[in-house]
Amino acid sequence: MVCPHCGESTPVSVGRCPACGAALVQNTIATGVVPFDTTGLPPGATFGAMTGLGTVAAPGATIEVAVTVGATGIESPKAAGPLKVGQAFGPRYHIIKLLGIGGMGAVYQAWDAELSVAVALKVIRTDAQKGASSEAENRLKQELLLARQVTHKHVVRIHDIGELDGIKYITMPYIQGHDLATALRCDGKLPVAHALRFARQIAAGLQAAHEAGVVHRDLKPANIMISGSGDDRQALITDFGISASTDQATSGSVLGTLEYMAPEQATGGAVDGRADIYAFGLILYEMLTGPRLVAAATPQARVDAMKQRFEEGLVPIRSLDGSIPAPIEALVMRCVEKDAASRHQTINELGGALARLDDEGGLIPIARRLTKPMMAIAAALVLLLLGGTYVTTRRLVTPPKAHEPVSVLIADFDNRSGDPVFGGSIEQALAVALERASYITVFKGGDARAIAAQLGKSHIDQDVGRLIARREGIRVLVDGAIEKQGSGYKLQVRALDPASDAKPITMLTETVDDRAKVLPTIAVMASSIRRSLGESKTEAERLAAAETVTAGSLEAMRAYVHAQELNASSRFQDALQEYQRAVELDPHFGRAYAGIAGIYANYFKDSEKADTSYQAAMRNLDRMTDREKYRTLGTYYVDIAQNYEKAIENYETLVKLFPADDGGHGNLALAYLLVGNVSRAVAEVRRALEIYPRNSLQRYNYAMYSMYSGDFDTAIVQARQVRTENPTLEYALLPVALSTLAKGDTAAAGDAYKRLADMSPVGASLANLGLADLEMYVGRPANAVPLLNIGIAADRKDGSALRLSQKYAALADAYVALGDKGRAADAATQAVAASRRESTAFPAALALLDAGREDAARKIAADLEGMLQRQTTAYARLITGGIAARRGRIVDAIDAFRDAQKRHDSWFSRFLLGKAYVEAGHFPEALAELEMCLKRRGETMDVFFYDLPTARYLPQLYYWLGRAQEGVGLASDASRSFETFLALRPDAPRDPLVVDARRRVSSH
Repeated sequence: MVCPHCGESTPVSVGRCPACGAALVQNTIATGVVPFDTTGLPPGATFGAMTGLGTVAAPGATIEVAVTVGATGIESPKAAGPLKVGQAFGPRYHIIKLLGIGGMGAVYQAWDAELSVAVALKVIRTDAQKGASSEAENRLKQELLLARQVTHKHVVRIHDIGELDGIKYITMPYIQGHDLATALRCDGKLPVAHALRFARQIAAGLQAAHEAGVVHRDLKPANIMISGSGDDRQALITDFGISASTDQATSGSVLGTLEYMAPEQATGGAVDGRADIYAFGLILYEMLTGPRLVAAATPQARVDAMKQRFEEGLVPIRSLDGSIPAPIEALVMRCVEKDAASRHQTINELGGALARLDDEGGLIPIARRLTKPMMAIAAALVLLLLGGTYVTTRRLVTPPKAHEPVSVLIADFDNRSGDPVFGGSIEQALAVALERASYITVFKGGDARAIAAQLGKSHIDQDVGRLIARREGIRVLVDGAIEKQGSGYKLQVRALDPASDAKPITMLTETVDDRAKVLPTIAVMASSIRRSLGESKTEAERLAAAETVTAGSLEAMRAYVHAQELNASSRFQDALQEYQRAVELDPHFGRAYAGIAGIYANYFKDSEKADTSYQAAMRNLDRMTDREKYRTLGTYYVDIAQNYEKAIENYETLVKLFPADDGGHGNLALAYLLVGNVSRAVAEVRRALEIYPRNSLQRYNYAMYSMYSGDFDTAIVQARQVRTENPTLEYALLPVALSTLAKGDTAAAGDAYKRLADMSPVGASLANLGLADLEMYVGRPANAVPLLNIGIAADRKDGSALRLSQKYAALADAYVALGDKGRAADAATQAVAASRRESTAFPAALALLDAGREDAARKIAADLEGMLQRQTTAYARLITGGIAARRGRIVDAIDAFRDAQKRHDSWFSRFLLGKAYVEAGHFPEALAELEMCLKRRGETMDVFFYDLPTARYLPQLYYWLGRAQEGVGLASDASRSFETFLALRPDAPRDPLVVDARRRVSSH
């Protein structure tokens, strides 16, 4: 066999792998698919597909079933699948063993050579009936699309989707263990405590799914995997193959497994989260009483059993086992109510009911407390009995005022211990401990060092710290020292007002007798600093109760600090090595894993390795502070999952708990922007600047977001302020160039790009793209071509694939405008070869369509669709609509554009839909879409929100808007739009749109 831990081939008879020493166990395997078909469908049918039974009548009605399925069959794991044990599946996967075959496909244990881990690899069966294979493929894609929206430790996450040798596949973690169905068959039933533990874990996973808008619809013991052993066993939900988003119509079809189907599901009614709650109740019922089922002889027998369950209900649990506590029986029986309105209405409500049960299923007693009103009444009675007089004054009790935000800079500690491990580690530990308070934000160490370098200083002592704090408007400066004292250490910490030479806010001294006690002592000293800054007793008690240790050793903390410094200096490969050293020293250092993930995601653009590192970080969330947890999860949702809605939810919670977290507000603004909510993005980035006014990056974002919203004057003012405060930030000139261009000043835009070109190689590359974009904006694509060729040569020399791809996409646009279809197609092909991001792939696909290369454009659409994110699938649909429009199928094009807009309301979705409406003669509809494009013209300047000049797409809007206005009889408005278009394209006499616009103006 192949060792599942290291991939080494070795006979199982030896017991342990000779390469890594891991035990070799041939156990029952949980992979998200059981080794037999639980649907009752024939081998050719698809898992979770239409049952062929039709809809089932409501309980009490006559049921007439046309049975078309075969008898329930169990396929042997030895049945033939499309892959063979021992074969290579592409260059990455090696097939270890066949785990099982279901109606939809086969599942294998495979070795992933790239990630060096064993995975479960699920493929569509090649021996399925032809009519089912397409459905199976759709189910496979649906499973990945929906399961990737759910991120939770009790949900099996799917890694990847792909196609090799004509075989569609997905991969997921290989889980050693078994499914719950197997456990129930073997054990009969579970102890109450075990059943409740699994129930709480399943409910937590379902909550994550429902919050992500996903209803499972096929929850059953076979789709719940059990990993681990003893008290460490964990339940994980898997197989989202027939799940649906809550915004999808889910009525009119019967999907699921009959034995766990809710009544409304069986009747083809609308299905929501309450169907999952019904199935959850059946599962918990079986965990407490044992399996309800024996294999049905025929499909009709299964239908009859389901009908009986709907009509008669389930036998009460305590009538089967009187030892089961009544409270847990009541919870289960409410879950399986026939009427969905009688069940727990949400998974959150169900979770609350579970939380009120102890580990044995009894109700947790509610402690009776003396409330303030009760105490007041008692005191009044005492006074009256003593003959005294008790006078009360009624007044409103106001909640305590929230602590105003406090910014803190930590200077370098004076390390007099002789031990270099303390260099940086104490400052980092102190920063983490201070930021436990919701009102404190510690100034980032990398930013402080960058400012110190501008001042010609390499060390931030108290004097340099005061300069930085005064410049940045920081309210508190903290410094300190550590020195050797006998066999222990002496720690000193001081908090100062950087704007005053008066007495320090606080001075603290502590001694420790052991090196290992230094970091915990720093945390205690941090709590004293917080108290000196006005922290309330309530807040202090809360923080003390939530105390955690971020790193387990000084050496790990020191490596992490060094990694942070290298990362801030853009030395990403060196930073990666230090982060990896940190987790080698402390394998539970969650924030170090998050650092590794960030570098893989943003520098190497390796989403798979980033995902693996983020998963490691999330397994160690318990070693992070609350603030660190939310920061980690937020970056994961943005960088890897691209689940921007979940990122918004995460960051909203972060800033609610930690209102002074400027990074939280800034990242929340970014998440709002990525879902197209520009106004909320502007509001949040302004909040970040209120907390930290000198944050150049956030002020740059404020400038760009203002431009997107159409507030070009604010964009210019804010960008110029960035230039004043941080003259070396090249990107600050981008909103200046684009906003002045949007206001009609092409000369000022060109001047800004020329200044940008002189700043640095990065600035020169960005300016090159901007100047070419400007040439195309005014209708001179012939001038853009040589510019872009120069930029491409420079980027190729620098090895910047992303900037290279952007220039090739722009070059393709230039050749399209010149009518050179061959060169346009070549440039677009080069663009997507360098980058698959939608900011490159989508414009390249449009160019390929203009060049007549539908097949190549369709392949890009498939790639974007395969990324399975809302925005990428939306751009895929826009390409599909473009293909339909090219073929004259305007109705199909409009349907595709409207579908894309529902997924992601981009500027392009509005523009292409408006243009299609004009071509279809639906002028009122066209006018509505194109007027919205005009209102959102600020977005067109950087249409993908990716810091890219894309103004070249704006001028044609005025032509199509004029056509729509003309079509509804607004002749004067149409003339103004055509004239605006012609004014923007004075040097494009051969442009067919220019020719037509002139003709139309002359005819009005």
